[in-house]
Amino acid sequence: MNASAHRPPRGGRPAGLSVQLPARNDPDRLLGHEEAFVRALIEQPKITYAQAWAIARGLPIERATKGMRSAASQAMQRPRVQKYLAEQRAAVSAKAKEEIACDRVAVLRDLLEIKNRCMEAVPVFNARGEPIGEWTFNSAGALRALELIGRELGMFVDRKEVRHGPLLNVTDEELDTILAESAAQAGIGIVRHVGRDK
Repeated sequence: MNASAHRPPRGGRPAGLSVQLPARNDPDRLLGHEEAFVRALIEQPKITYAQAWAIARGLPIERATKGMRSAASQAMQRPRVQKYLAEQRAAVSAKAKEEIACDRVAVLRDLLEIKNRCMEAVPVFNARGEPIGEWTFNSAGALRALELIGRELGMFVDRKEVRHGPLLNVTDEELDTILAESAAQAGIGIVRHVGRDK
């Protein structure tokens, strides 16, 4: 009788059964450390790949190694990591734009309120605190608020004249000479007027 026939089965995986990692079942599904790596890159944009990988592995950034840099570089080549990183960057960008838009609206609303308050007619009082029958408003404050609103809305464009070129610093006499020489070369006769300003 064979002794191995009576031996109880050892623990472990039944024959023919294989362990499937989530990333093997779904190539677009991130592993936990890959997601943590991307989050570290998004939350701390100035850190290196190695430092982000250390954070993803639960280590302080001071423990980052060259091997971690290599592992992070390999992770960055995986399409699922690139896709998740692009999605997270887009989400951060959209949130920033939304916050800026909210801030812009709030600033414009406040400027409009300041303009309206400055335009309100206020009675003028004498030294004894009695109204004298005249009214005034804060025209300087209203104009400043309107100017800031107009600038924010792009209503005012600063235009500057910029002059350049070889004839900028040429005197009238030199310009007459240049014109006469050019006309002569082109076969055009020009009569020069001496003392034209007199």
